[in-house]
Amino acid sequence: RIYVHKNRVTQKIIPIMAKDLGDKLEAPSGFDGPGNDKKFTDIVMALAFLAMVAAMTAIGVYAINEGDYRLILYPMDYDGNVCGTNYGRIDMSDYPSLYILNFVGSGVCVKECPSISEELGYGDVYTLVTYGNVYQVEGQFNQAIVDALGNPPIEMADYSSSPEVRTCTEDNKNDCYPNDNPAAAVIASAINSGYGYAFFLGDTTNYLHRCIMSSGATDYLVNEAGLESLTDIVPSDDATDFISSAYSDLYVAQAWLFYGILFAIVISLGYAYILRIPGMLFTVVWGSLIGTIAVIAYFGYTSTSFADDFEDDGKFSVENICIFDLLTYTFQM
Repeated sequence: RIYVHKNRVTQKIIPIMAKDLGDKLEAPSGFDGPGNDKKFTDIVMALAFLAMVAAMTAIGVYAINEGDYRLILYPMDYDGNVCGTNYGRIDMSDYPSLYILNFVGSGVCVKECPSISEELGYGDVYTLVTYGNVYQVEGQFNQAIVDALGNPPIEMADYSSSPEVRTCTEDNKNDCYPNDNPAAAVIASAINSGYGYAFFLGDTTNYLHRCIMSSGATDYLVNEAGLESLTDIVPSDDATDFISSAYSDLYVAQAWLFYGILFAIVISLGYAYILRIPGMLFTVVWGSLIGTIAVIAYFGYTSTSFADDFEDDGKFSVENICIFDLLTYTFQM
């Protein structure tokens, strides 16, 4: 027995005798180590991996030399020019934002998204922004907006050289603003109920370089144009409302997100533990593969049924039916 005084506490240390572990293992005769007898076991896949690395490297080099990351960040106008860049027929480096003019999301590049306060009315139904100019109905447009923002109240790029340029002038007034009537202007060929080449001037918020019409501007245009709704042309909420709604949804669903992540971690740990049980590896791996195939087959069958029901019902658009047909083909493949 050995007594050691440590931290005013007397402890007994009993030596542990080494157990008999048997004879020492020795390498067999002629064994030079694990590093001298290594070789490729799958040459085909090694070559495929090297080919993939070479292809990805080539794509990366080409993208750096020929590409422009701004094409992802900035929107494209009706003429194929990317706002905020010199990509296209017209240099848009000084015009980074897109003012949307129709339902399909086409528009023109502008220097700044127009911000029109409530005091100024949120917009002007007597001012049209077109594919090439800003048209103002003489004697009717909102002079206070011009005084606050300048003339024209929105500064767009010069589209005069574009083969697709479309403008509104006094010469084609009947196509743009017949009888100085806002309601008539909506169904005229320029606005064309949201499918034309022009739209009213309104208050916007810059969201990802896109001028999104505010809810105040939407309400103003609905009232002044004498229509029931313009939601097919412009969104009913501004960008800040969208962001607030997104954060609210995340806040409300935070418990579900937390428990969902926790459940996924528990399931993954359990799955990894089951794989360590002798005899379970084969069953679990093949069971997972067969189960995944079964789930995909089920969704394929369900998508087919939905597509057939939609087509027979006659209440759904061709686009909805095509979407379910595409899902069906995807799952079946």
